[in-house]
Amino acid sequence: MPSIKEPWGLVVEESIFFKTPVILSKYCGVSEIVKNKKNGFIFNPNQKGSLEKILKNLNNQRYSNMINYIHKNPLKNDQQQINSYLKI
Repeated sequence: MPSIKEPWGLVVEESIFFKTPVILSKYCGVSEIVKNKKNGFIFNPNQKGSLEKILKNLNNQRYSNMINYIHKNPLKNDQQQINSYLKI
């Protein structure tokens, strides 16, 4: 989610809920639930090359570590909220 401005960004919350790491801009409100380099990456879209650096350094081991972290540290308060969206 490379947004320059985003009040929240539910897709990030849903992604983590479904055990998928994320990459998002530091200007997304939902960045507060992302633990940088643990369950996703947070980058500055105004800093040239910041997203590129993340993508170049992403590998299978790092991705697996992130998935393991997400499994061990699930989103707790957001599960009910996400479930309500899935019923729509």
